[in-house]
Amino acid sequence: MGRRKGLVVLLTKNDAEGLRRALTTLVRQDGVRLGEDFDILVADGGSTDDTEEVVKEFQHVTNAVRFKVQEIKGGVGPARIEVARYALNSGYEWVVWGDSGNEYEPHYLTNLLRRFRSAECDVVSGRSVVKDLSTWSKMLYWYHL
Repeated sequence: MGRRKGLVVLLTKNDAEGLRRALTTLVRQDGVRLGEDFDILVADGGSTDDTEEVVKEFQHVTNAVRFKVQEIKGGVGPARIEVARYALNSGYEWVVWGDSGNEYEPHYLTNLLRRFRSAECDVVSGRSVVKDLSTWSKMLYWYHL
């Protein structure tokens, strides 16, 4: 089986600093090549902060970072449908769903893809690990599942 290119999706709205951290951890992935093994799509729900400027910073480094403002507003559900259509129409063979609140371990995509490719399966799932920063981080863990 040949290599299959995928799309890592970061859903966001008004979280420019979180987006910067998420993108930084994705462009530093070990064992996979941004632009060859995967691209990144930032799907924006209509931010009024510096979200687009953050994306442009990363686009200056690589042309594998894409930016799309959500056409149909209404939260995560419509965003996922819109992005799924984008991924299918663009020829991506796999999608990793995330958001601007995620930070990725250096081998996250390598480990995910190894399992995906070895099992020849349709769905692979990881697990969220929330830093114990405060009571709020524990209480809002459900949001990042």
